Amino acid sequence: MSFRIDEKRTTLGFSVKHMMIATVRGSFSEYEADVHVDPLDLGSSRVSAHIATKSVHTADRLRDEYLVGAHFFNPARYPHILFTSERVRVSGSKLSVTGPLTIRDRTLPLTLEGKFRHSSPGAPGERLIFELSGEVDREAYDLVFHGAVETVSIVVGKKVKLELNIELLR
Repeated sequence: MSFRIDEKRTTLGFSVKHMMIATVRGSFSEYEADVHVDPLDLGSSRVSAHIATKSVHTADRLRDEYLVGAHFFNPARYPHILFTSERVRVSGSKLSVTGPLTIRDRTLPLTLEGKFRHSSPGAPGERLIFELSGEVDREAYDLVFHGAVETVSIVVGKKVKLELNIELLR
């Protein structure tokens, strides 16, 4: 079945520890996804997503400028983060989506886990709501900070938590 992402209610977020005590949150505001979902058989679903690296936002202009610079996401050379599902597992309302995640020129497996809800099956305005999370090691994708910041590994955490709230509308 054909569903589209409700951009007003979808958030592609992330968080990372700063100084081992604070949490910095951010999100990506520009993305495209090809989503195929059968609400009666979610295990056969598939998604392919392209997230614009230039659209990162952390509510700190200087940090955002660094993140879209040549040393980090480098949108001029790597305009998108790519994810394509290879396997979807469902158990009750719990969901696990696994596939390759490509950031810069590195591709590694990623598993997102969470839950889903289905509202108004078959009715106009039918929605599927997914709350998924996962974790990536930013250094495995060559996302490192250059200069004094990276020499003190406790300043910016290596693990980045992904927090995805996705609403699909039929």
